[in-house]
Amino acid sequence: MTVLNNSSITKVLIHNDDAIFSVDDKEKFRHYGLEFEFFNDTLSMLELLKNKDVDILIVSFNNADHSDYTIIASIRDVCPETEIILLADDDRIPSMDIILKYSIHVHIRTNSPNDLLLEILSVNKICLQRKQIQSMEKDKKLLDIRLKEIHETLIDNERLYFLGSIVGSITHNMKTPLMCIGTSIESLKELINEYSLSVGDPSVTDDDHRNIAKDMEVQTANLYQYYVYLKELAQVLKDQTVSRSISQYNSFTIGNLINRLNIILKDQLKIYRCTLNTQCNIDNNTIIKGKLISLIQVINNLIVNSAEAYENGGTINLSIYEQNDKILFVIEDFAGGIPEEIKEKLFKELITTKGKKGTGIGVYSSYRLIKNDFMGDVDVKSEVGKGTTFTISIPRS
Repeated sequence: MTVLNNSSITKVLIHNDDAIFSVDDKEKFRHYGLEFEFFNDTLSMLELLKNKDVDILIVSFNNADHSDYTIIASIRDVCPETEIILLADDDRIPSMDIILKYSIHVHIRTNSPNDLLLEILSVNKICLQRKQIQSMEKDKKLLDIRLKEIHETLIDNERLYFLGSIVGSITHNMKTPLMCIGTSIESLKELINEYSLSVGDPSVTDDDHRNIAKDMEVQTANLYQYYVYLKELAQVLKDQTVSRSISQYNSFTIGNLINRLNIILKDQLKIYRCTLNTQCNIDNNTIIKGKLISLIQVINNLIVNSAEAYENGGTINLSIYEQNDKILFVIEDFAGGIPEEIKEKLFKELITTKGKKGTGIGVYSSYRLIKNDFMGDVDVKSEVGKGTTFTISIPRS
């Protein structure tokens, strides 16, 4: 006799018709992996169905109410997916409406148990197919979860890379104002010393004192200007390093965005010998709802990609305007362009035109960030040898 594991056993529940099988028949059915239980009491059977997985339920027509099929209706309420075989005499076959309504299989009684066995095996095939589909759906859900985790990891990695470039850029940007602050402090020291020496000196006139004070005011103004600039740099760094676990769906203006981009891109564009022409045809006070850090990262990625596409530097245009209740950010370059076979896959998978130097994460993660964080979209138009245009569209707040 074939040995069957638990996963291959089909559980069959028979309601109030133990007499249809002999002892030998039951042994034969078990050989095919059919495990039987018998119930005479309807309430006990329904309670069992609530708490136990049953693959096939066999109900004798004699025990079903011919007028409204009360038992079948109750069974369907408890277990809508269980396969039901209704045993019926050839003169009491239910109508097609009843068969479809309760999704049941009808077996005409014969004197041969083998006929019923074949019916059960046929229905069992349906059970196994359903289980296989459920298993595939479960596997798909697990795969979707895993893909989501991988995608989030890629975006995290991209953000860390972006953060590294931001830190480098900000560190470089800090050098000039820090040097100027040092120079202003030295100048103030000299002015303070000069003023101290002038106290009580009859040769120093009131105009001389006013000139010293004026020079101090100039150096103080310079210090304040450098302080404001360094404060902006520190704020950019703080915003970009905020944890992704914090839901930062706040509001920001177009002006905020442009100022931050100018700070971040200033030295990066110098490296590639590129010039950024920004044309904003929308009020700088226009509000966008979403993560400022995400939109900065996306636009930065696309502009740097354009810069890298040039061999010896070039011009990049950033246009911002409103169209059909959407705010559009258009990044345009006049470099090498993107081949058609790559352009088609650009937002669907990790793909790059940079060979070993590129990962393809930048464009892919940019697309997902716009979709997820702003409910927007990204479009690309490109022609090899002429250039590429990325258009980000975000619904107006």
